[in-house]
Order: sequence, then structure tokens, then C-alpha cells
Amino acid sequence: MFGAICWETEEEPFDNSERRKFQDKLMTIRNRRHREEYQKELNELDFRKYIARKEFRFNMKGRWNFVSALILIAFTAIIIITLIPPFILYGQGIVPEFCRNNSKLAVVSRKWTTMMKIADEVRPGDLDKLEWCKKPYSYGLWPTFYSNIQHKYWDVGLFRYWQIRKIPCFLLATPALILTAIAIRITYRDIFEERKWFNIWVLFGRSDHLVPYAIHAAFLMFLGCFVINAEVFTRIIFSSTPFLYVFLAEWIDELTKGNTFANTMLDYEEANPFIPFFFIKRVWDSGIWAKLFYLYFVSYFVFGTIAHAAWLPFT
Repeated sequence: MFGAICWETEEEPFDNSERRKFQDKLMTIRNRRHREEYQKELNELDFRKYIARKEFRFNMKGRWNFVSALILIAFTAIIIITLIPPFILYGQGIVPEFCRNNSKLAVVSRKWTTMMKIADEVRPGDLDKLEWCKKPYSYGLWPTFYSNIQHKYWDVGLFRYWQIRKIPCFLLATPALILTAIAIRITYRDIFEERKWFNIWVLFGRSDHLVPYAIHAAFLMFLGCFVINAEVFTRIIFSSTPFLYVFLAEWIDELTKGNTFANTMLDYEEANPFIPFFFIKRVWDSGIWAKLFYLYFVSYFVFGTIAHAAWLPFT
């Protein structure tokens, strides 16, 4: 959408002066190798002539810059208005129920805990235990209940999860962290080392790359390593972004390039009988990384489901 707002096809005709310079230069060259190099550059120039070129709207002649800026501001305002008010309304609705002794939720909670003879329970209306009720609102708009609960009960905070007893949780997240790091590295290499796209506007104007997803995944990976509960990183990275799904799909597609229906059936027919039918033999035989890939996802599916159902932290 950003590209559609800020870019449009260039209207000016193709300038042939550069091509004529190449032709004139080519006529004067006698060295065969140099002629081939210039001819190659001339062919590339002719190829670019027929590519639909785009120009940044802010720089186009006859355009008002503030019109494009106004569109961007309006789009940003729509996003803010859509996301923030529901969060504020929810927070404002939580405060009366939890931070008042006579609220309906507090009365019901006291009756229930008394009947069940539960002691040391943090209940709605217990202002001595609900520390967030005494703290000011964030930016004066919404209460800080969730961040306080995370900080107190879940050890959420910068380096707060770095404890000896939390090492198993980090081990659970390690495969997803490694996979995310590999995907980010390959995306970086594809864009900046192979395609050599160093202009930020090129990245904004094109959609055939994964840079936005890689940036988002890098941010989530930072949170998973240093701020939040490490074991939930696997769930977060696979549920909040398609980055790893696209990366893995491209990887499998590269391994099975040229695969036809007949080859696929042959993969199934020649597969090891102890390997499930959905294993692609060509991927399985491609190396240790492919075997680890299958082993991890099958293990996560089987043991992760069992552990999650038993309220263990394999999430």
C-alpha cells in the first residue's frame, strides 16, 4: 500500500541519448573483448528501456508534496485510531472491577474464596496486593496492570529471565531462535549482497523480498532472548509473522526444483517405511539440516502437544 501511495509509473519518455553514446563508442572500439563488454552494456540498456519504471511521487514534476504527505499522515492516523482506542477502553473497564472494594467482581470473588476456604489469594478489590491499582496510568490513558503482572509473576523485563533455573526454557526456544537467525541472515544476503539493493526507496517500492518480515522477526528475537519468557518465542514467531513459513517454503522449493507429480510419487514410493508418508525424500536426503528440520517439527508436534496439554512450558 505504501508503494502504491508513494510511487507511480514514470510518464517521461525513455531518453535515447545515452544509447547513442554507447553506439558511437562501440563503433570506435577495435578490441574484441572491449566490444563485447560494451555490447553487453548496450543490451542491458535496451532491456531497461522496456521495463515499466517508477518514480517517487514526492520528486515528480507538477506534484504537490504536501498531498502525498497528507495521504501518509491520514493512513497513519487511521491505523492509530483503529488500534489504540480499543486498548484504552479495555483498560478503563478493568480498573473499576479490580480497584474498588465494592465492585461486583470483588464481591463475588470474596464470597467464592470464603466458601472455598482459599487463603493468600489475590482477589479483585485487594488494593494492598494489587500494586498496579496505585500506579499512574501510562501516558495518562490506560492502566499498567498487564506490565506489572508480567514483571511480578513472569519475570518479564530486560535480562530478568536470565536465571540458571530458566536454562531449560531457553533450550526449548533455541531451535526457533536458530531458524530465525538463519532466515534473517539469508534475507540480508539476498537483498544487500546478491541483489545489491541499498536504496531504501527500492525496498519500499518493491514487494518481492522479505525485509519487513525479517526486521519484525529480528525485533521478536531480541524480545525472546532478553525481555520476555524465552519459551514462548516459538509460539510468538510462528503465530505473528509468515516469515519462517515463507523462508522454509522457499527452501523446500529450492531443494525440489523441477519436481513433478511423478517424481513426488516416486519420493513416496522409495521412502523409508519408518518415515511418515509426508516426508519428501529429496528433502530428507539433502543433508543433516533437512533431517534436523523434520525431526524438530515432528517432535514439536507430538511432544509439544502433550506437554502443552499438561500445562508444561513447551509452547
